[in-house]
Amino acid sequence: MKAIGRFALIAVIVLAGVPAGAQALSTVYSHDFDTPVGSEWSNNLRTTTPNAARTFLGRFSGENVTLNLVALPEHCAVTVTFDLLIINSWEGSVGYHAGPDIWDLNASVPSDCCPVQNLEHTTFANCSCRYQAFPDRYPHAYNPGLTAADEIDTLAYEHDSVYYVSYTFYHHQGDLQLSFSGSSDLQGWLDETWGIDNIVVEVDAESCCRAARHLPTTYGPGTEISVAIDVVPNPEALAYVLEEDPPGWWSVSAISDGGYYDPTTRTIKWGPYFENTPRTVQYNVDVPADMSAIVNFRGNVSVDGETEIICGDTQVRVGSYHPADTDEDWSISADEVSAYAAAWRVGDEWPRIPAVIPADFITNAGLIWKAGQVYAFDTSVSPPWLPSGGAKAGGGSLHAVADTTVFSPGVPVQISLKAQPDAGTLAYIVEETVPEGWEVVDAGDGFVESRSGVLRFGPYFDDAARDLTYQVMPLAGARGITRFEGKASFDGVEVPADGLRLYQVGVARSSEGRAAAE
Repeated sequence: MKAIGRFALIAVIVLAGVPAGAQALSTVYSHDFDTPVGSEWSNNLRTTTPNAARTFLGRFSGENVTLNLVALPEHCAVTVTFDLLIINSWEGSVGYHAGPDIWDLNASVPSDCCPVQNLEHTTFANCSCRYQAFPDRYPHAYNPGLTAADEIDTLAYEHDSVYYVSYTFYHHQGDLQLSFSGSSDLQGWLDETWGIDNIVVEVDAESCCRAARHLPTTYGPGTEISVAIDVVPNPEALAYVLEEDPPGWWSVSAISDGGYYDPTTRTIKWGPYFENTPRTVQYNVDVPADMSAIVNFRGNVSVDGETEIICGDTQVRVGSYHPADTDEDWSISADEVSAYAAAWRVGDEWPRIPAVIPADFITNAGLIWKAGQVYAFDTSVSPPWLPSGGAKAGGGSLHAVADTTVFSPGVPVQISLKAQPDAGTLAYIVEETVPEGWEVVDAGDGFVESRSGVLRFGPYFDDAARDLTYQVMPLAGARGITRFEGKASFDGVEVPADGLRLYQVGVARSSEGRAAAE
């Protein structure tokens, strides 16, 4: 039996009023995957690491894997702990040629679709040069890659990390389904994969939480955030009420379920509800523009005359600065945007995470600079920064054309890119990736970044359409079908290139040669 390491507790619901050591936990399931699994798992694939350090459940990529447990003893909360293995080139919240590398964990009842509790929705990056959300939720945080990893490069894959994680959540049904899944943007079994090891599921029959608050991890000054409170009264409840105390003097709106704001006590009140039906109540708060500290939320639920605190999330903190904002004053100056643009164009590492500047980050910085320089952190958009003046991100299209559909080794071919930003776009760039080993012999108005070989055009701080051309030399001896990949970013909105992107590589005969053959 393999030993289970120290687990970093990620409490989905912090159980109110009971010290962690006093919880009456009973183990209902455990497995170290050294031996085969049973029918409780939807997928029984097991893998041994290249250095034989572990045998684990996996490897999986973009699929969903479930664990079904039935006939659980009476309980009111569940704690699940396991080692999460993140293998190969996970790129975090800013995917490369793809979307963010997201991993999810959901809890539900196997015989019912609802309700589903999302215990984890986060991203991982196996390089400190990129952003990931973990140990926070995506898209509410941008942490350096490998943040909170308990093991790094211990499994002998090209890249790997291991996270010891634990989740506690309210649950009282006799059956439980845990669903583990990677996003469809993961790059397949040969590359971005994940696995599970040393899983333990425990139930708690004593320390219960009847109401749990859900907050974003971070906020942006001058923005609006949404708050949700899940309420699950005990089955014998006759009546219950809630009182919530948001941060002082913050403006409250959109109160759901018949709740109202009491200006005398500065609290939000719901009920009384003469029933035992679970519900989720919600409200919004406006964050003052001058806020820059950690803020606290407090509240209580009273069921049949007995009061408990509202558990779950209690704090939010100010969001992260834009990487281009080197003096951290919530403003991007001309010097800052030009330095950021220059580093992106030539591929220099930036001193702030992510060290490799993503395309949408550079155009987002340009948008902020041209729209008044002052910005706010806002998790409703990606990248999570918006100009405080209210300017909206633009958009556009990128169309690719080649002067032939058949390439001949050793013969340069011209590729044309038509960049068409929408009216009002403030900043855009174009990136083109040619097949590995091929040489860009004429970059036109672009610049070839030496380390990655990516051809970069821009940044352009206007909404003018541009015809961009370059010449590429096919790799000597190349044959078959080859793919080009390109993208544009308009004000932080990334758009893939359309048009012809697959080409035949071979010897193209001249018209005279074809006539002679005939």
